[in-house]
Amino acid sequence: MNPQLQIGLTGHFLLEAVNAETGERRFLAEFDNLITNGGLDRIGSAAASGYTGIHYVQVGTGSTAPANTDSALANYLAGTNRSFSYSASYGGNPTYHTEGTYYWQFDQGAAAGNLSEIGVGWAASGSLFSRALIVDGGGSPTTITVAAIEFLAVTYKLRMYPPTADVTGTITMGGVDYDYTIRPAGAGGSLWNSQGVSGLGGHMYGAVYDGAIGTMTGYPSGASSTVTPSKAVYSSGSYKMAFTLSASINQGNLAGGVCSAYLSISAWNGSGQFSWQCQFDPKIPKDNTKTLSLTFDISWARKP
Repeated sequence: MNPQLQIGLTGHFLLEAVNAETGERRFLAEFDNLITNGGLDRIGSAAASGYTGIHYVQVGTGSTAPANTDSALANYLAGTNRSFSYSASYGGNPTYHTEGTYYWQFDQGAAAGNLSEIGVGWAASGSLFSRALIVDGGGSPTTITVAAIEFLAVTYKLRMYPPTADVTGTITMGGVDYDYTIRPAGAGGSLWNSQGVSGLGGHMYGAVYDGAIGTMTGYPSGASSTVTPSKAVYSSGSYKMAFTLSASINQGNLAGGVCSAYLSISAWNGSGQFSWQCQFDPKIPKDNTKTLSLTFDISWARKP
């Protein structure tokens, strides 16, 4: 089985200037971004270590409109990971999104002058996860000015939206048809987290249960047995990855059969990224004479 489970991503910038003498903060601009193709690839392709997707912020003076294929600012001025921090918050019904908040503060004077573009990524220059022109409240490109006595402070908010509709279908195993229902597990909580953004599958956990799945904020019920999760090699430009739950003859042998399965996919630091649950009807009669393999395609895309 290879049902595709898609996550939506959006990004948003807030720019402020901080007076080095008084600490007073001055609002500069607030606007959405464009997540690049390179940023989408980074989610699946980066090594599972460190903040390998978003760790630096860059500013420039270019005016070229952002494009999906951008890998660098049009006219780079400065980049930094100074004062880098991350925090997460979680939305409830109806979106159940996770919002990861990234923060940086340039050295005084490092980003002084007139600025018109910005990006975040995994290096001090180039390697962009996202890029945007700085725009005014009406959405038109504009220029902001940072004084020599000010620090430029940048807040970037990356939202991750789980699918809210069930994915359903039918698979055939051993000549028997099984209807399946797949939905997120633990949505609106820490099992959905954009920290690091990449290193997808650095940590994984899989299990099967003899009880039914829960709501999208819940988990499968009943007795459980751990199984072995694995991931396929990422293919550049696909923005998806296949994950497999495998049960040997000694795994997943539940009295009455397997009713549901659970897969948690985490980043390099073990914080949850995506978690899923899947229910089967009828139950799968797994025992110590059979192996079981279930594969899911998990994808990600810019959310309109």
